Amino acid sequence: MKRRVALIIETSSIYGRNLLSGIVRFMRMHNDWSVFLEQRDLTKKPPSWIVKWNGDGSISRATTPQMLAAVAATGVPLVALTDRQDGSTLPCVRSDDTAIGRMSPEVRWSGS
Repeated sequence: MKRRVALIIETSSIYGRNLLSGIVRFMRMHNDWSVFLEQRDLTKKPPSWIVKWNGDGSISRATTPQMLAAVAATGVPLVALTDRQDGSTLPCVRSDDTAIGRMSPEVRWSGS
């Protein structure tokens, strides 16, 4: 049986589209997911269907407290994919900004 997973990730930004691209790569290697995705932007209100979502889990880049509350209220397991430190105790996947900074070439600022 395929796991039903809601993807509540904005499609209006490159960051969100890259997250979705990574999820698609995972799905190609693990053929046991069925996903639901609707096109969204960062500030859109929570989708009306979320109240009745009875899937196996949600993956969300909840960028507003209202979205986070709506997804968490379903009682369905949630993994947050946010680049914002919100103090939440939800399972999450975040970028390691310190490691990213170490990987980049030295940037020289000439200052004016």
